[in-house]
Amino acid sequence: IKTMSYKPNYVYAHHYFEEEEMCPVGSPHMRKLSQTFLSNNKKQKIVLITGSLWHVKNQLSFFEQASPDLLADYDIVVVGPEKDPSYVSRIENVCAQRGFQPYIIGGISEEFLVNLYSLSRLNVVSMDMRVFGQPKGYPRVLGEGIACRCLPLCNDPVTVPDFWNDTCLRFDHE
Repeated sequence: IKTMSYKPNYVYAHHYFEEEEMCPVGSPHMRKLSQTFLSNNKKQKIVLITGSLWHVKNQLSFFEQASPDLLADYDIVVVGPEKDPSYVSRIENVCAQRGFQPYIIGGISEEFLVNLYSLSRLNVVSMDMRVFGQPKGYPRVLGEGIACRCLPLCNDPVTVPDFWNDTCLRFDHE
């Protein structure tokens, strides 16, 4: 049972695990696809930002804070279904003002996602689950990126389990 610390979900079961016990990891299928892909391809200078495009996933704050100079040699790829077109427009406007030229490609297949994770050097996990009043939360994309050997850069509100502390870089969007 995965509650994501969301209180309304507490009515669905008799026993609850702590968030730390239920951190989702990439599936064995995803790991195998990634290993196969990486055996024939090398990492590229790609920063991957995954997640549905809307305020909860907080992609906009990354573009507001990131240094265009620091990322000048990288391609920035944003994938995920577009939940809020006005939010996507805000991202595009901030990127244009700050000199970013991300590839915003929307929802993609699992195999293509695995290939992108595998090619990318950095996976930005920008979500802020506190928007829904959740004190903790492990996004699925954290485990997926790690399974595909992509270094995660996590927004501080993202709960990182102890066993991945040395695997993740952190940033604070506030």
